[in-house]
Amino acid sequence: MNAPLLVLNLALTVLFLIATILSGHRGKRQAHYVLVVITVVLLALAITQAELFGRDFTFEALRLQIHLGFAFTALGSLPGVIWSGLALRTRPTVRPKHRFWVWSFVGLTVMAVATALWMLSNAVPITEA
Repeated sequence: MNAPLLVLNLALTVLFLIATILSGHRGKRQAHYVLVVITVVLLALAITQAELFGRDFTFEALRLQIHLGFAFTALGSLPGVIWSGLALRTRPTVRPKHRFWVWSFVGLTVMAVATALWMLSNAVPITEA
């Protein structure tokens, strides 16, 4: 896996996530919907690239488990983001729930990235014989 490509994709994912949050906060609904789709696609690509990149390393089991815990919990929060976002279109009272789900997803994603870096910090490259 190409490390610079992974880093570029992660940077694009972060930029689009920020743009998605700002468009939602500013009430730019159409732009928000487009940015959500782009961000989720970029995130899926980043996850796929990270998985491929990670195959070249051996990770400490505990660090890997902690990282995967945050990563899967972040992904598991996406249905709450989607449900509350769709509900918000017709029920403004759902806004606090949507904010909760969005910031939960963002926080968990930040922790997944942080623990991935922590996990990589003592990873051992797998050498081919």
